[in-house]
Amino acid sequence: MLLCVSFGTTYAESRERCIGGIEKALAAAFPEQELRRAFTSKFIIRKLEKRDGIKIDQVDTALLKMQQAGVTEVLVQPTHLISGFEYTKVMDSLRQELAKFKSIRIGRPLLSSGEDFQRMADILAELCPAERAGKKTAYAWMGHGSDHQANLVYERLKEILDARGLKQIMIGTVESKPDVTDVISELQAYQPEHVVLRPLMVVAGDHATNDMAGSEPESWRSQIEAAGFSTEAVLEGLGELPEVQALYVEHAKKAVELRPR
Repeated sequence: MLLCVSFGTTYAESRERCIGGIEKALAAAFPEQELRRAFTSKFIIRKLEKRDGIKIDQVDTALLKMQQAGVTEVLVQPTHLISGFEYTKVMDSLRQELAKFKSIRIGRPLLSSGEDFQRMADILAELCPAERAGKKTAYAWMGHGSDHQANLVYERLKEILDARGLKQIMIGTVESKPDVTDVISELQAYQPEHVVLRPLMVVAGDHATNDMAGSEPESWRSQIEAAGFSTEAVLEGLGELPEVQALYVEHAKKAVELRPR
């Protein structure tokens, strides 16, 4: 059985376009496997059930249901971007259930290997031409950010983009470093005529809608416009992109069997 594990989102349209898009790609790649969904955010699970009557399992509940159904082998593909706290939470939940299954295999998050970074750089390069509609254009990508050491993936991706000469692409995070002040500094050095804001997140949910594209003074959009740049926001999560969906499928195909610590 195939279990797709996501942080989750309360934004219905983005949930189905982004998380649902990845799930459909996985289902198509593993037609012999029944696919099930689990979220790691208890807050989102509770809110969806209370507000919309939608019930989504946590990882341990999903595994319990599989065990009760007689499932002995499980393939788990998380949709997380980095190997941070949420991914660790998934690993911990799976290890607690190892004895109940013949095997549990798990795929890696989106940005895990050197090849992943190069592929993501290819994707961003395709989406971000230096000239757009006749204007010198920059692209400010907002990641989530984390206190986890895995936060270094944002700097690593930026280094690869810079090495390719893709100076029009800036990367920051909403909850760590680099942040919007670092992005604005890069914009001031680059001096584009226009700035496109995009979420470097699997789902274009609350952070993308409010922290990135919102009208409040502290949003990225407001701060970048206050610095003198014209902006537009593209509320498209990475999970919507076929190229990103294909990366998750590849990770699932390379999944490794989980062992006890």
